[in-house]
This record gives sequence, C-alpha cells and structure tokens, in this order.
Amino acid sequence: MSVPKWIESTLENEHVAFEERHHTPRYTAQEVAAEEHFCGHRLAKVVIVKADGGMAEVVAPATRRINLQAVARELGCDACRLATEQEISEHFADCEVGAVPPLRHWPGVP
Repeated sequence: MSVPKWIESTLENEHVAFEERHHTPRYTAQEVAAEEHFCGHRLAKVVIVKADGGMAEVVAPATRRINLQAVARELGCDACRLATEQEISEHFADCEVGAVPPLRHWPGVP
C-alpha cells in the first residue's frame, strides 16, 4: 500500500524528508523495527486513546509502554483508556488500523 496523498502532501509542505518503505504486515512497532533492522527506540509508535470521550494520539518510542494514568494527567482528563479497533477505524477512516501517523490531521484530536 502506498502512502496516502494527504500524508505525502503534509510532509512535502513542511519540507520533511521521507522515504516510503514497504514491509510485510506486522502487529507491533517492535516487529516493524526488527524487520527494518533498527532499534525499536528509534521508531515512533502511535497509540490511540479515548480520553473523556474524545480521541487522542500518544506518540512514544516502540520500546515503551503507555501509562494511561500519566496520559490522563497530561491531557487533564478524568477517564482515559485504549481506543478499540472499531473506534479507531471509525474515527481515523482514512488510515489502516495500526497505521495512524503522528500528524495533526483530524480536528479535535490532540
């Protein structure tokens, strides 16, 4: 699958150099890092959370786990949990589940 045009345009407009890479389907960011032959700490993963009813993107190194209490404190919300695959596919319809980029694209998604 190729990079969606809006991602390519966003990166080009911001003068961000990028290289499109293709790999076999993987289910964790650590697996992607291993296939690409680099340390998981150098690969950013996006974790989608449901925070007080809204969606938020959390970006972290692939080697790290997300502390939902810390995320809730940082976002200033009362309830924070991982979003379900169904919620992700409905809200981020222009991306594959598990392939949401760490870009500002969706209104109201910090």
